[in-house]
Amino acid sequence: MKKINLILYALAICGLLFTSCDQYDNQYVAKPGAYEQDTLQDNTFIIEATVSSYTIEESVSEDSVGLLTISTAPVPLDSAVTVSYLLQLSSNENFTDTISPAFSINGSSVNVKNEDLNTAVLTLTDSENESEIFVRLIACFTKGGLKTMHIGETSGGVSVLGIMTTPYSILKPYTEVGTVYPYYIVGLGENWNNSVEGLGSSLIPLGLVTGNAYHSDGKGTFEYTGYFSAADGFKIVGNVGSWDEQWGSSDGALTPVHNNSGSSNFSVPADGYYTITLNSIKNEMTIEEATVSPATYSSIGLIGDINGWGSDEVMTANQSSGGHIWYLTYTFNGDYTDGVKFRANADWTNNWGAAEFPQGIGVSGGSNIPYKAGTYTIIFNDITNCYYFIKN
Repeated sequence: MKKINLILYALAICGLLFTSCDQYDNQYVAKPGAYEQDTLQDNTFIIEATVSSYTIEESVSEDSVGLLTISTAPVPLDSAVTVSYLLQLSSNENFTDTISPAFSINGSSVNVKNEDLNTAVLTLTDSENESEIFVRLIACFTKGGLKTMHIGETSGGVSVLGIMTTPYSILKPYTEVGTVYPYYIVGLGENWNNSVEGLGSSLIPLGLVTGNAYHSDGKGTFEYTGYFSAADGFKIVGNVGSWDEQWGSSDGALTPVHNNSGSSNFSVPADGYYTITLNSIKNEMTIEEATVSPATYSSIGLIGDINGWGSDEVMTANQSSGGHIWYLTYTFNGDYTDGVKFRANADWTNNWGAAEFPQGIGVSGGSNIPYKAGTYTIIFNDITNCYYFIKN
C-alpha cells in the first residue's frame, strides 16, 4: 500500500513539473489584421460630373464626350505602386448591372466615345427616351500582382453620379443596313437538313419587317407567318449549317428557350397558321396563332431579263398543301440589266417586286428586283411577300 501511494505521489509531482515547464504558457494568437499596414498611397480621390444631362448625336458618334473630371487624383506613396482606372456605368445606384465602356483620360477629363456611350445607354435602359444612368470611377492600385480598389468621391462625399442621357436610335430600316441575318425554321415535315442544300426545302428563313428594326450588324426583328401542322416538331436556328445558336421549347409546346441544345422541339397545338416573331438583339421570341386567310397559288415563278420576260423559272413549293414558301436555286451569269420579279400562276395578275437586293419585301406591281452575278437560293413567302437571295 505504501508503495502504491509513493508511485501516485511521484506522478503528481511530475505532472506539476511538466505543467510549470509549458513553453507556450501565457501566449495567444493575434487576430488577423490586428496590426496597421504601411500606407501605399494618398487616398484622396475626388471626381466631379462634367455634364448633368447629355443628348448623344449620331452625327458626332466618333467624337468623345467628357463625362467626369478628376479633381484630385490619388498619389502613390510607394514608387512600386501603379495606378489604373476603371469606368463603370449602370442603370441603378447599386450597380447591380454594369458596363465598362472604353475610355480615355486627357489631363483630368474622363472621355468616352459617343458611339460607345450610346450603345451602353441603350443596353442598360432598353429605351431611346431620356433616362438616368449612374457613373463611377474606380482607382486600381497594383503592387507585386496584388490589387486594391478605391472608388472616387465628390467633394460632397458622393461616389455615384447620375447623368440624364438621351441616346440616338441604332436601329435602321433593312434597306439601310446591307445584309441582314435571318433565323431559320427547321424540322417541318420531319426535314432536319440544316445545310445550304436544305435552304428553302427544310430551312425556311424568318421574314423582314418594315420600319426601324435592324442594327448595322444585321441583327433585328424577324417575323414569319405560315402554315404549321400539329404533327410536326421544329426549332429555330441562327446560322446555316450550325446548331450552336437555336431556339427550342422548354415544355414541348410554344414556350421558347434560347441557345440551348438540350431543348425540346416546338409543337403547335393544332393545325393552322401561326406567326413567329424573333428579336435577335434582345433575344426575345413569341409564337402566336395568326388570323389570316391567304390566297393560294398553283405556282410561283421568277421572270425578268434572265429570260427576256418570257416564260417563268418555276419555283418549288415547300409544302404540298397549306404551304406559301417557294424556292429556287439559280445562277445569274452577270449583274442585272433590267431585273426580275415574282409572279403567280404564270400570269401578271399577281406579281411582286421591289428595288432591294439581296432581301426585301415585294410590293404588288412593284419595281424590278436588281441582282448580282452568282448562284443563289431564292426564297419567296407569298403571304408576307418577303424574299431572300441567299448566296450559295
